[in-house]
Amino acid sequence: MYTDHGGWLKGWLRRKLGDSCSAADLAHDTFVRLLAKDALPEIREPRALLTTIAQGLVLNLRRRQRLEQAYLEALARLPEPQAPSPETRVILLETLLEIDRLLDGLPRAVRQAFLLSQLEGRRQADIAVELGLSVPTVKRYVARALAQCCFALRRRVPPRLRDAAPNMDLSAPIAPEVRHQAAQWLVELQADDVDDDTRRRWQAWRQADPEHERAWLRVESFRARLQALPGPLATAALAVPASGGRRRLVKALALAIFAGGGASVLDEQRTWRRWTADSRTGTGERAERLLPDGTRVTLNAGTAIDLRYSASERVLRLVSGEILVTTAPDPQGQGARPFIVQTGQGRLRALGTRFSVRDLDGRGGATARIAVFEGAVEMTPAHGGVPVILHAGQQGTLMRDQARVSGPVGEDAAAWTQGMIVAQDMPLPAFLAELGRYRPGRLDWDEGVAHLTVTGTYPTANTDRVLEILLYTLPIELSYLTRYWVTVKPGAGGDHGGG
Repeated sequence: MYTDHGGWLKGWLRRKLGDSCSAADLAHDTFVRLLAKDALPEIREPRALLTTIAQGLVLNLRRRQRLEQAYLEALARLPEPQAPSPETRVILLETLLEIDRLLDGLPRAVRQAFLLSQLEGRRQADIAVELGLSVPTVKRYVARALAQCCFALRRRVPPRLRDAAPNMDLSAPIAPEVRHQAAQWLVELQADDVDDDTRRRWQAWRQADPEHERAWLRVESFRARLQALPGPLATAALAVPASGGRRRLVKALALAIFAGGGASVLDEQRTWRRWTADSRTGTGERAERLLPDGTRVTLNAGTAIDLRYSASERVLRLVSGEILVTTAPDPQGQGARPFIVQTGQGRLRALGTRFSVRDLDGRGGATARIAVFEGAVEMTPAHGGVPVILHAGQQGTLMRDQARVSGPVGEDAAAWTQGMIVAQDMPLPAFLAELGRYRPGRLDWDEGVAHLTVTGTYPTANTDRVLEILLYTLPIELSYLTRYWVTVKPGAGGDHGGG
């Protein structure tokens, strides 16, 4: 067949692609695909068969070329220190291509539920409202997509997972029933009402069979790759059916990934800790929790906490976000167990108090901001700096190597507990970053508005209304790439100075 039709196939591909080298490669790949088939029926129309196989290869080539072109354009815009490593570039591109392919086989509602949950971290109840579904249906859709994508995605196991199971073949096939169970457990752990009993049953399931543990590690491997993609734009790009518009958005997604320097590849552990935390809130959501000892904790949007109470101390670990704590006396006796807030920067010991804590970068990294409204708080840096005590009316910062008093508590420190943002000559980018905590999707800004300032009190419950107010009070305009991606740009009125 190669002798009779190979030359014809190369010519057909050359006319289609306009490239002799690519045509020769795809002609070769077409015959390799044909030879790889276990059994071939009698071939009556060889050229029709060859054309069908080659057409699929052409589509794959063009899809890869579109994404690679976006990737190269983005790299050209990056300063050298921000450019991701070659390994990271390859992983991101492969993930984009493979997820794009896998989503083609899912109904639209299933794709949307999956992406809103896994890429944006939206609460299942919020997804149900947005898509007009019940929460059990959202869970079923997400589990279905997970079972397909987790185990169909090309098997690339991160080193940390290989090290966790050195004697386990994580790349071998896994039974469909076990794959489905693993996907269901992930959905249950991400549920709004997940409790300790659910976590205990999940751990028991993992320990019951080595196959269960292998399936779960594969789920973690998939999550690690998925978290490399920026959520809101990935949702916009991948949630709709295959089309020219979708392909253009996938290209924009690749640009966004590489414009971010690939840093999100390192973020999957933080996201995983958020989803498995004892209590968490989604975008735009606030919640109040009454702890076992009577302490009250208010969680701001995008916050996650863990509780670790023992015989010697009461520890609340701030995984991410912002909290307001009103401590209660230890029911086991006065002073029996101190109340501690653990952050990535150090420890905060409450001395009969009401105080707030915010992890300013969300990664347990540079700085936490503490404001004390009643009583006092002792701040102790994680790396052994000198402890500092904050008294009522004071605000401080905690870093891993030092703690310091930064001044009096501002009137905006607890405004979020009333659903408000208080701004006094706040730079517009800082204001938009704050507003973005309460708005699903991506809220971006152009450098041309960085000099503008915002003053006033704004409600967080209706971010669209806040953007409208800014539109009428500042020389800006709003550009909507999608419903979930808004960019604030300089308005036609030009450079009018601050707001």
